[in-house]
Amino acid sequence: MKQVLSLALAGALCLGLCACGGTSAGTGDVPSSATPDAVQESASLPPESQAPAAESLEIGGSIDNDSFRMTFDALELADEFSYDTSEYSSTSLYVEEGYKLLMLRGHFENKATGPISDSAFALTATVNDTYVVDGYDVRMNFLRSKSFEIDAYTDLDYVIYVNIPEKLAGMFETATFTIGFNNDLSAPTTVWSSDGTSTVEVDNRYTLTSGLTSGQAQGGEGSGETAGEEETDAQTIAIGDMITTSDYEFTLTNVELTYEVLPPNTSGVYSSYSAESGKVYVHVEADVKNTMQRDIRIDELFQTSVLYDGKYPYSGFTVVNSGDNSFNWASNYVAATPLETCKAHGIVECPAEVDTSGKSIVVTLELGDTEYQYTLR
Repeated sequence: MKQVLSLALAGALCLGLCACGGTSAGTGDVPSSATPDAVQESASLPPESQAPAAESLEIGGSIDNDSFRMTFDALELADEFSYDTSEYSSTSLYVEEGYKLLMLRGHFENKATGPISDSAFALTATVNDTYVVDGYDVRMNFLRSKSFEIDAYTDLDYVIYVNIPEKLAGMFETATFTIGFNNDLSAPTTVWSSDGTSTVEVDNRYTLTSGLTSGQAQGGEGSGETAGEEETDAQTIAIGDMITTSDYEFTLTNVELTYEVLPPNTSGVYSSYSAESGKVYVHVEADVKNTMQRDIRIDELFQTSVLYDGKYPYSGFTVVNSGDNSFNWASNYVAATPLETCKAHGIVECPAEVDTSGKSIVVTLELGDTEYQYTLR
């Protein structure tokens, strides 16, 4: 019995050795010098990056594909920038104290069947080849109330902007913007390496390098083409002048700085427009006679805007007197019946500094298809 048991154990031992030999022979695809750790490391290495080569752009150029066309019109430095979002409101870009805005401006046409979001673009900016801004510090706004996207089949102006220190703005030479996006306009993917660095994967990448455009001087002074500063063929207008359009006769009666716009009658209950703390109104008053054969609405009267210190634009809204102690402001409200004359007011809210600084104030009135300018100061 003991002899049979010994033979059985010997047989089992031989089978075990054969099995081990078979396992060793099965690793022929791994170099004989590789250790188990080395095999695991090579299996986890990412494939070689296939990042697309960047295509160069310049001011005046564009990106044009089946989904959108994006032009690049100007590179500017400014202390601030604002734009209208409706007839009665505007938006200002964020500027950190001690910084200036560096802006790449252009026009965007959405050819796609759905909206395009700013999150579809990976953006970076490099100033003077040394100062790098990326991630959420490079922002893109479509110039509308929903600044983060553009609807299908529409086109809008846009601005890509960063905040740079005033000292750097004073030494400004060039800026390089990179614009990356995927073919399907999905959000770019960020890939992190083991050393903590990251790369953004996109299907398309463009770079644009430029100095300041629009005749701006180095050092960040505003140019003639920042918002509200475009050269214009506006005609001059004075108090008492009457301008005739195809719809009405406009007679300018008053332009002033005021902290409250009052109706003619304040002896009893009345309504007024009071400026908020730290604000002042530029107030334009006019008599408007409706010469059409139908009622004229408030939104068909005139538009008022202000340019302060030659570079800070502000937009206003229009109201008309309702009786002698209140105002109507709704754009679709009847301002005057045929051949009736109404008292109309253009009201532009500005910082109180506009009143106290003594710097220039130019008021622009859009009457029909023509612009007129009144120099308040």
